[in-house]
Amino acid sequence: MDNYIQQNFDNLNFDKDGLIAQQGTVNENLLSSLLQHNFFHQPYPKSTGQEVFNMDFLNQVLQSSLQSSYQTIINKYDVVATLNMFTAKCIANAIYQTITEKDFTIYISGGGLHNKTLMQNLQQLLPNNVIQSTENLGINPNAKEAILFAILANETLCGNHNFYNSTSGVRPKVTMGKVSFAT
Repeated sequence: MDNYIQQNFDNLNFDKDGLIAQQGTVNENLLSSLLQHNFFHQPYPKSTGQEVFNMDFLNQVLQSSLQSSYQTIINKYDVVATLNMFTAKCIANAIYQTITEKDFTIYISGGGLHNKTLMQNLQQLLPNNVIQSTENLGINPNAKEAILFAILANETLCGNHNFYNSTSGVRPKVTMGKVSFAT
């Protein structure tokens, strides 16, 4: 979303408060095309980033989506609204695929917390759940990466392992880091 904003909206780095997304309408054909990526069919645990979901990916999906819907252009506000919903759907789908409880509280941190449209989309997709900032737990929501690395370091040093369910039925034992000493 940020890369698209940077390339299509002068002097903006991101969609502050989700105001650009609010001005657009979700393009269902584009949304469906975005969600078809093979990454979403892989078992957990998994992770990815801009090496997969980048402007090249988006441009390819936009072109394909335009051709399949016989459109010539998708309004840039509609693209941002669709990318916002895409982000919310990815989060909601991951939650539904990995959590068995029906009603729970979700604690949000990081930049997405400040995007009001994203938070509204998440609440719409997770209607039976409470969504709160990690600030309610006494954790600075803007310190997400620092806190995560501290947790991973602690778990690694303590020798704790995490177990992940997978569709294959195998539950791999995973350490969340490795200690390397200088030689």
